[in-house]
Amino acid sequence: MVPSGSDSNDEGDLGSGESDGDWAQDDMDADMRRVKVYELVGQKWTDRGTAFCQGDYDEEAREAKLVARDELTNEILLQCTIRATDVYQRQQDTLIVWTEPDGTDFALSFQDAEGCAEVWEFIMEVQRHLQSKLDEEADSSEPGNSSMHMFTAGSMNPFVAAPKLPTPAIGNMQECERVIRALTRQPRLKENYLQICVLIQPQDYVKQVIDVMRQAEDLEDIKELHACCSCMQAILLINDISVYDYVVQDSLFIGVLGVLEYDPEFPTHKAQYRELLQSSAKFREPIPIRDPQVRSKIHMTYRLQLLKDFILARATDDATFNILNSNIAFNQIDICNSIHQDERFLREVVGLFLTADAKLDKDPFKQNEKGKEKEDPSKPPADEASKSNGESSGDVQSQSAPAARSEEYSPDERRKDTILLIQQLCLMGKNIQLPARMALFRSLVDRGILHTIQWALGRPEPNMLSAAGEILGIILDHDVVGVRQHVMRQVSMAGKPTPSVSHGMPDVMDVMEILGAQARKETLLEALCRSLINGHDQAFRSQMADALRTVLEVPQPDLPETNASVLRGMGRGKEDPVNERFIEYFYQKCAEALFRPLAELPECSKVTDRVLRLSRDRSNLYLYLCDLLSAFLLQHSFRSHFFVISTANTLPPLIPRIASLLRAKEKHVRLAALRFFRCCLKLGNRNIFSQLTKHEAILPILELTAREAPRDNLLSSCCQEFFEHIRRENFKDLIAQIMTRYERKVQELSQSPVCGERFMNLIRRWEINCEPPPAEVETAQP
Repeated sequence: MVPSGSDSNDEGDLGSGESDGDWAQDDMDADMRRVKVYELVGQKWTDRGTAFCQGDYDEEAREAKLVARDELTNEILLQCTIRATDVYQRQQDTLIVWTEPDGTDFALSFQDAEGCAEVWEFIMEVQRHLQSKLDEEADSSEPGNSSMHMFTAGSMNPFVAAPKLPTPAIGNMQECERVIRALTRQPRLKENYLQICVLIQPQDYVKQVIDVMRQAEDLEDIKELHACCSCMQAILLINDISVYDYVVQDSLFIGVLGVLEYDPEFPTHKAQYRELLQSSAKFREPIPIRDPQVRSKIHMTYRLQLLKDFILARATDDATFNILNSNIAFNQIDICNSIHQDERFLREVVGLFLTADAKLDKDPFKQNEKGKEKEDPSKPPADEASKSNGESSGDVQSQSAPAARSEEYSPDERRKDTILLIQQLCLMGKNIQLPARMALFRSLVDRGILHTIQWALGRPEPNMLSAAGEILGIILDHDVVGVRQHVMRQVSMAGKPTPSVSHGMPDVMDVMEILGAQARKETLLEALCRSLINGHDQAFRSQMADALRTVLEVPQPDLPETNASVLRGMGRGKEDPVNERFIEYFYQKCAEALFRPLAELPECSKVTDRVLRLSRDRSNLYLYLCDLLSAFLLQHSFRSHFFVISTANTLPPLIPRIASLLRAKEKHVRLAALRFFRCCLKLGNRNIFSQLTKHEAILPILELTAREAPRDNLLSSCCQEFFEHIRRENFKDLIAQIMTRYERKVQELSQSPVCGERFMNLIRRWEINCEPPPAEVETAQP
């Protein structure tokens, strides 16, 4: 924080306008240079006393100094040598602030502006003199003009006095680091990064540091290597976007990583950043990116992320972190916008998943590309496709890595990399502004990107399944109605023959028709159901369950006005008739396959063991299925109700089989089953109530309540709330069935110290319901 020059008697403020009693009125010259001396200790300016300040020249040391002597004792309070590399600032006409080489910050608060101007002119003149000598020694040029005019205090800009940076060389790196850190430490300089960058970029300062590092590596001089690393860290922590754009250039980035490998905080260890980048980080390009600016931004973004998340993770402060994040975000916005507007790129992405059923060549774009190779000068050379992110054609040899050229790809390999490409695009798309984000994902859906997801869902590789789940989740967050429309297009094309393309590159409609015809055996919704049932990775199953819940969650007519307005703002009306056809298709073709694992459970009345033992894989599957069925009961009205109670489908009744899960060992499975029955109560549907009593589903809930009654936990509370809801809503048929069939168990529970009161209330409610109405009293006629 820059010290203030306003009137204040507090220790932490610099008083440029002190009270009359603070200043002696002895003689005008001394009084004009009367100051208060402040030192920055931590985050607070500490008053070191009142003194008279003057410029002095030490003949023996041949140094110009600022000397402040105590006004009472004449002791020296402050004595600082003026150096060419020190940066002084003048603020508010009465303050001079600077930082000593050891990092100590000092400030002088003058009584009068005239005295401040006099001392300031002395400092400027000394620095000009010292700088001219440095220029003569460094450049062997003509002597500077000694009659250079004096700067006035009002016109002097502190940056004008900033010296040239020391030239990086063996033995001089510590001085380079000290000067750079001194430049960036001053608050005003931090607001004017451009002046510092002017000192670094045009001189290829980073390249000079890299050259020194290579010399030190040849000499095995670890001290100089540590100094080079500290200097490079100081440059990177200037916190300017242009500096980061400068250091991530192809010609510099590998060298920058080499410098940063020698961290002085770990003197006995050396990092392997260059080896990591050149051997492991490969730029794979399954679909050619023809815009060189987009390719450059992709490389820059990767390198900035590497700096932020890995190389500079320990050294970054909040300001550095925010600058890197902003730079990455701006690059990602440009990349997403460019790809969104590149129709050819999106067609190639989707067209890559055409199969032999389409009656096309292996690569439907290959023929078209041959005719355009000569016309497209922006197409990248083939040998650049697998180049590492840190590799440049000038200073790094090509690494032996899997080639990314289309002719060396196997079809499956290329499709896998395309899935990962789409995943990265979607992750970047999440960070752009809402209108552009919505347009991007809607464009991807409209161009058939969901076919690529369906292909990935059919793969056995875990990374493909995980990528497909993540892509689908992001798309559903932004265009769920578009996904439903895509499924309905697949359904409508189920019986149609596969179209063919006679020549050239297929357009968007050709691709959509071909891929839709290929999917006639299985729609995306069926693929999601299959993936949930057959998947074994719990994270992937969670993704599939969330995707099914989202895609089957239809807007409700009783939504609050705010939610309804949000839906309208997303551009897809909530009254879309696709929703009804989509839900109808789900219950006709998908629901039975999805919930068949529940139908394979034994009925609760046939479970003889006290505990139903399930494998971990099956217990997690039942958890997701119970939660999905509970959500569908509340959202899908008559279709879901009919599915649960109907015997018309091929599944046996689900209610008694879900009730058997109340005896599972896993507590979360028991809770999921209990949530299903609680949703049945919330519906208030008499037909469902009759199924509960018919299959004696209440008995396992009572038994579970009895087992959990001694415990005061979540499961016990849920069981008690289940029966409390029955009592509160006064479901007379259910209460009557409970009390007539299981009265003894209810009486036992009413004696429990934890839940006894609730069951006593249930008994009273039953008694009230059974009590006959009072007889009518006939009034005597007069």
